Amino acid sequence: KAVEKPMPEPRPKPNVSVPKFRKKAAYEAMTGRELMYYTAGGKKRHDTIRREAKEEEAKFQPPAPKGKLLDDKEKDKLQKYMEWNGRPPEIVLNGVPHGPRPPPPPPKSEKEELEEMFSMIAGEIEERKAFLEDMAAIGQGQKYARQIKAEISSRVAELERIDHKILSMGGGG
Repeated sequence: KAVEKPMPEPRPKPNVSVPKFRKKAAYEAMTGRELMYYTAGGKKRHDTIRREAKEEEAKFQPPAPKGKLLDDKEKDKLQKYMEWNGRPPEIVLNGVPHGPRPPPPPPKSEKEELEEMFSMIAGEIEERKAFLEDMAAIGQGQKYARQIKAEISSRVAELERIDHKILSMGGGG
């Protein structure tokens, strides 16, 4: 069985001083639009409406442009750009025409590639011989002679291999 306890006596309410404010008048609680509606006193005149419309319109005018405006040449360039969907046939930059890229050259035949490689390697051999002569002229020839001669001999072996391939394809180089 539940035992009932006696309820405690309620505390007395504290005495708090609250400042007294006067009641607002009906027009003070209204928003600006409501106040305008109630105090307008009838229909607005035509000139008042026009003036207010101009004031409202002035608030929403876009700002004046900051930079220089586009001249006709720039407009034509942009028009051409838009006409060609961003890829005009020819754009002139710094006085040099830049158009679409020319088609890539046709691929070289294997024989042409080998002949080009042959001439490159022959040029490398000449460079190494010239370097060795220059080093000998300043007294450093012995320092580089073994290395350069080994490089030249490997290049000569490459030339012989390429020459053999060219001859086996038919036709002399």
